Amino acid sequence: MKTTGLAIALACALSACGGGGGGDGGVSPASASIAACYTAAKDVSFASEDEEGVSKTSITHDTFDGQAATLQTTYISFTSPTGQITNRSETTYWNVTASGVMNLGWVTVTEAVDNTRTVDINGVPTPLTYTYTGISTPDPAPVIPLNMQPGQSIDQQYTLHGVINTVTNNGLDSPGQETQLSYANHYTFVGFETVTLAGKTFSNVCHFKIQTLTLDGTEQPATNYDEEWAAPGYGPIKASYRDAAGNDHIVMQYAGNL
Repeated sequence: MKTTGLAIALACALSACGGGGGGDGGVSPASASIAACYTAAKDVSFASEDEEGVSKTSITHDTFDGQAATLQTTYISFTSPTGQITNRSETTYWNVTASGVMNLGWVTVTEAVDNTRTVDINGVPTPLTYTYTGISTPDPAPVIPLNMQPGQSIDQQYTLHGVINTVTNNGLDSPGQETQLSYANHYTFVGFETVTLAGKTFSNVCHFKIQTLTLDGTEQPATNYDEEWAAPGYGPIKASYRDAAGNDHIVMQYAGNL
């Protein structure tokens, strides 16, 4: 599962992403810190957008696998050209420890109504519905050190354990399917930046660049990478990726407080 949030899962080559502000990647203001970029003292919600439109993102606090966590959830709704209605939430869980920002896991919940397929329920043709829940837990949990300096890179390796549950209205449920994939990521802390999105200026924003390694340890092409910008009080406010052809794609970005 590819996700946002420290999260791996995320380019614009602008010096200060979002079309505004100046890039200060090589500057480390005294008031800036990686810990602050991933600390939200209170819950907050904001409009977010990607290439498909505007949705909602919320920052809240809960637990994940018994650990206190900050979580960022993006809610997405869309209708396909064939009429399938999909509502999806994607949540990233992390916490800030003395050693760094620890990525605890991800949860994706998808609810869909497929109007192109029907099932017989008590003699009545009814659109097929299903709910898919995927929980992914990395082992060991990737940690971004709090003392990383602008331009510094680290490598992280982990195994992602997944559990997938699918419930449908035709009785063909698939509970507890397990998956396991190995990943290695190359993180670079670009530095602290000033970023303007939707008319709001964020200061001391942490900018990370993430390159995924294949299972045999070889890197993807240098043109293919993810990026993330995290702001104090919010966590990730923008995530994007550049594909192998050099095209930039917005995965999520701040579009105004709610």
